[in-house]
Amino acid sequence: MAAYAVYKTPDGLYKYLQAVTLYLELPVAPAIAFGILSKRVTAAGALASVIVGSCFGIVFVTDQLIGPQAGSRLFPLLHASPLTLNYTYRGLWGTLAGIITLFAVSSFTRKTDPAKLGRLTINWKGQAERFRGIFDWRLQLAVLTAITVLLYWLLR
Repeated sequence: MAAYAVYKTPDGLYKYLQAVTLYLELPVAPAIAFGILSKRVTAAGALASVIVGSCFGIVFVTDQLIGPQAGSRLFPLLHASPLTLNYTYRGLWGTLAGIITLFAVSSFTRKTDPAKLGRLTINWKGQAERFRGIFDWRLQLAVLTAITVLLYWLLR
């Protein structure tokens, strides 16, 4: 099946791998990211977001598998605009739909116990942790970022 999908992808293996990766992360990325960053997200909202994102991913993969001619007949809205033809735009629209679903459902469902949220989310109002020298994650992040930027600049 994967070989057929690569065959049906006009730009070959690279575009196929990029599209499939995007469609696989589409359902779960908003739920995980906002589940860590926001205390407003509930489990029901996360589940609804994953379901909506999965539906978008299934439609996008199906459209890619059946090809542009059959896809334009089966999914005319996906082929109506240049803003829905490219897989990156499709990923954007699917992710936005997942985020909207996540917060809409979370706003109408029972909130999670604040004691449980303390272990699961970032405490934005808490005091910053002390610097721990060479083992501090912030220093390691800064060094790795500097190395990445330097390598990009040298190898471009």
